[in-house]
Amino acid sequence: NCMSYDPLSGDGVVVLTTGASGDLKNATRLARNMLTTYGMDDQFGLASLSGKELDGPLGEKLYNQVNAMLTQELANTVEIIRKGMPTMDRLVNALMQESHMDGPRMKEIFEGRS
Repeated sequence: NCMSYDPLSGDGVVVLTTGASGDLKNATRLARNMLTTYGMDDQFGLASLSGKELDGPLGEKLYNQVNAMLTQELANTVEIIRKGMPTMDRLVNALMQESHMDGPRMKEIFEGRS
């Protein structure tokens, strides 16, 4: 897992684990392809870039842009988890008390009516 919930941490939010390496490799590869292959960035334009073309200043620019993308997406992920935490806590508490839960009961929990 790339992220894990840590109820003992200060905010009880998100901790990067050693299991994140594969996820980070995949995310880096995707972000890099978005910039150099798929033309999804104004700075790099529509040209497909690879190999020697990415040496020197352009490679450094690519590294910085990929890092910025990954940092922003981590922040987005943490925010999604934070927003969903109250619902997750309600669900966990309900499951600790009830061994079976049907759809309508889960809907109550997700809508905050429990």
